Amino acid sequence: MKAMALAVAEQPIVNAQLNATGDELHYYPQCNIGMAVDSKAGLMVPNVKSVEQLTLLEIAREVGRLTTAAREGRVDQADLKGGTISISNIGALGGTYAAPSSMHRKPRLWRLVKRNGYRGSMSRARCSDALL
Repeated sequence: MKAMALAVAEQPIVNAQLNATGDELHYYPQCNIGMAVDSKAGLMVPNVKSVEQLTLLEIAREVGRLTTAAREGRVDQADLKGGTISISNIGALGGTYAAPSSMHRKPRLWRLVKRNGYRGSMSRARCSDALL
């Protein structure tokens, strides 16, 4: 998440939203990263607010809090609102492929991929994006 927030700072277009007519972009001043959490009630996407201002430890604590709250069915509505960009880790459930869908007028969803290779493991990010 921290890496994504740093990348967003360099390429703010990936943290933007199209207006209703699709002719203007609104750039978000903060990076609120939504993360997919499997819960008894189904998939939930709580978001970590203002990731660019948090340390790695603060991000880890917030991810833990949100994950636990979502899985226990006690996530606050405020934690489900205000996301500006999303990230998904399909490998956490043993997946190797996904067909992600983006939030309305928020045309990007990052998917993290980790593969074992000759020199250890490699991580990369893929973006599903209509603007870029």
